[in-house]
Amino acid sequence: MKLTLNDILGGAGNGAGYRGRGGESISSPDGNYSIQQQGGTLTLKALHGGADKELVASAEPKSDIHWAPDGKHIAYVSQGQS
Repeated sequence: MKLTLNDILGGAGNGAGYRGRGGESISSPDGNYSIQQQGGTLTLKALHGGADKELVASAEPKSDIHWAPDGKHIAYVSQGQS
């Protein structure tokens, strides 16, 4: 399955996302995981037990974070990438 821009920005039923800057989290489509942002760090958290996994860490804040509808991928915008 290819992830399209409509999947990312399509709203309810087409993945899940938020534009937050930190301290917020968004659950995966299957409800087993969440992604939490603190500054420029994104962390994958298992909601039903298991270790957290740092996905990306940088000083630049992330925005427009979205799960793919199948829950296998995330997409985000990072400010200041070169």
